[in-house]
Amino acid sequence: MTAQHRVAAALSALLGLGACAPADELLQPVQRLVDLVSAKRVFGPPVAAIGDETRLVLRSYASGDLAGEVGARVPADRRLSLRLKLPRMFTGASRLVVVPLVRDAVRWITVPQQVVEVQQEASGEFVRVEFELPEAIAGDRVDVAIRGHALPEGGTSSIETPAVEVPARATLEFGAGILEPAQGQGPVEFSVQACADGDCAPVLAETLDPSQPAGRGWRNYSVSLAPWAGQVRSFRFETTLRRTAAGSFSLPVWSNPTIYTERPRTAADVNVILLSVDTLRADHLPSYGYPLDTAPFLDEKLAAEGTLFEAFVAAATTTGPAHMSMFASLPPSAHGIGTVSASLPPRAVTLAEALRAVGFETAAVTEDGPLNARQFRRGFDSFAENKSPRVHSPTGQVDLTFERARHWLERHKHKRFFLFLHTFQVHFPYAPPPEYEGLFPDPAEGREAHPDLPPERDPRLYAREIRYVDDQLRSFFDFLESEGLAGDTVLVFTSDHGDAFLEHGFWGHGAEVYSETTHVPLVFHGPGVARGRRVSVPVGHVDLAPTLLELAGVARPAAFTGRSFADLLRADGPVDGRPPSPVYSEAWYRWGARPGGKPVRVAQPTFSVRVGDRKLVRYRRGKGVGYAYFDLASDPGERVDRYAAMRDRVGDLRELIDAYPEAAAATKRALSGKKGALSRREQAPFALDPEREEKLRALGYLE
Repeated sequence: MTAQHRVAAALSALLGLGACAPADELLQPVQRLVDLVSAKRVFGPPVAAIGDETRLVLRSYASGDLAGEVGARVPADRRLSLRLKLPRMFTGASRLVVVPLVRDAVRWITVPQQVVEVQQEASGEFVRVEFELPEAIAGDRVDVAIRGHALPEGGTSSIETPAVEVPARATLEFGAGILEPAQGQGPVEFSVQACADGDCAPVLAETLDPSQPAGRGWRNYSVSLAPWAGQVRSFRFETTLRRTAAGSFSLPVWSNPTIYTERPRTAADVNVILLSVDTLRADHLPSYGYPLDTAPFLDEKLAAEGTLFEAFVAAATTTGPAHMSMFASLPPSAHGIGTVSASLPPRAVTLAEALRAVGFETAAVTEDGPLNARQFRRGFDSFAENKSPRVHSPTGQVDLTFERARHWLERHKHKRFFLFLHTFQVHFPYAPPPEYEGLFPDPAEGREAHPDLPPERDPRLYAREIRYVDDQLRSFFDFLESEGLAGDTVLVFTSDHGDAFLEHGFWGHGAEVYSETTHVPLVFHGPGVARGRRVSVPVGHVDLAPTLLELAGVARPAAFTGRSFADLLRADGPVDGRPPSPVYSEAWYRWGARPGGKPVRVAQPTFSVRVGDRKLVRYRRGKGVGYAYFDLASDPGERVDRYAAMRDRVGDLRELIDAYPEAAAATKRALSGKKGALSRREQAPFALDPEREEKLRALGYLE
């Protein structure tokens, strides 16, 4: 390497050259090195989490639960000793760092981590974990959960990528960090080299010290590859622990190294931001006829300048199933995300995967709850979760979600991107900020609260939460305009499901498929979207991903089951002229909340199908099924079941809904590569971390 090359590399590493492109240029990925290194992996590159952000990485470390909620009696000396058999994922490991958690009747407490040696025995591999229970633990019994991380041998590790040709005007971007169990072990040197025929030249060298705040999270780098333009080079990523004491270890990771080059921006280079406001029913927005001014920005800006869908139907009445239907264009019974621990079938394709495959940067910012990284990260370069500090009554953090989105966009605005944003702000418990307490002192005319609703379920609290989200959205959109992104970005505003206020005897959501939980908003704003249009044709969550792909000019995956409605968004497209397609909803939650008593058990599943203004519900009744029929044109609130009178006229809907469960199950088997039924383990292979489990229980997603 010449002195000139050394100077260029050093300056690019120091200054971050190539971190942005001119306004009329895009940074286009030409080689994603994580994909090259993990080309033979069925589920794509490995992942690693630092803090609350999960990223694709070159190499991860085996980690998982050694014990999950094992009950134990508190011994007199308060010391527990557990002998645990290692799961298969840890095969070959000689040492593990283990993190015990213990819970009494009130809370989980983390016990200091420790390093344990793997013991080889005839019946398998085992570890022994011994620790003292914290004084704060009360009672004579505790639950114990233990998570383990396999430790690498030695203090130095190296990964070399396959050789690639370095294009002109190229930059290399990547992240680096140290996993939390190793953040007390000392500084780590991270270095990148460009190699050919065993001769390597330095690209970057930097030491991260996790004892300092700057060394604890992900660090991002962008360096120029100008010295190697036109040459074929592999890239070696090395780490060295700078502590030599016996027993020291490190868990360094490299996130998503990618080679970019510049290309001219075209009119077809649209970005996509998908915003899901959890638990937001359409009929509590002024754009959908609500008397209170809950969302003036949505109404006066996004809907007025974009396209609003008047009859958007949720695929499910709980968060996880509905969102996966948005992402994978599959009904809940086909993608299988009916619980917070199930997994997406391996042959399914997500919206993020399809967009990333053609060069989009992909990121998600969510708020902790059902949308966990284990289930929903597929296709996302970065998956961040804003963690609510309130375990037993978690609340939304829409301000932090938009703030984090702004930071991500500042780094990636010169690329084509897909950003998914999700907030629990309007989900119960309703907790609007103090400055919104005086808003909407009177209930909406004709929408007075049911007398049996408890004060904490007052719809005015819900309305104030919506207004707070709308104000935050206005500020976020101002940011998009100030950064020059609004004109290139399709912004989609929607929700997963609504919330009931005793319209049909229940409050909350999950057990029913009435309109208060299945009619959700959908508004498109941005390039190529007709202005001021309202579309009455019913569409659903499964139709969203194929629509977004068509708007982005990306081919539709064969696994998708939804139908694109991009034609309804174009100024020259039909408004209501196309014939309606069946739109389905599902409910699986087995408990409904009624006033003045314990939750009522509801036999599940419940399905509904809507074709135009005709809706048929199929529910469990004894050992068989029952039906309810609603004419939405004359009865949008679904107050009058007309099935008995219309039985002979709804045979087509009955055929659709009766065939639906088996059709969805067949799709699931095909996507899973199975001919028979899926095993229990295949349906639910993930364990939940204890704190997330407590939050999900508080939100009503676990029994």
